[in-house]
Amino acid sequence: VVAPPAPTVSLGQGALTWSTVLQPDAAYGFRCSIRVPDVPATLASDAFFVEIGYLGTTIDQRPAAAVVEASPVVALTNGRVSAQTSVQSYRDNYMTFEIY
Repeated sequence: VVAPPAPTVSLGQGALTWSTVLQPDAAYGFRCSIRVPDVPATLASDAFFVEIGYLGTTIDQRPAAAVVEASPVVALTNGRVSAQTSVQSYRDNYMTFEIY
């Protein structure tokens, strides 16, 4: 079995792309680091898109695609701590912790 050439991988504009000729009956994989945003996406979908032939211009050059929904980020958001005063010696100060 001859291993396919190593792909040239680039990450730009939110897309991980590589250029290599995929061989039939060969297993391929990749891994990369991602940054999980602090808040859920509001202007884009929470999903990963996998497309074979992403740069193709005809349907024959774009043979497969899949969408994998991303799991929600479980976190408390919009936490806020406030105090009646920041004066250290104030004896009757109240602090409030709020989560919206």
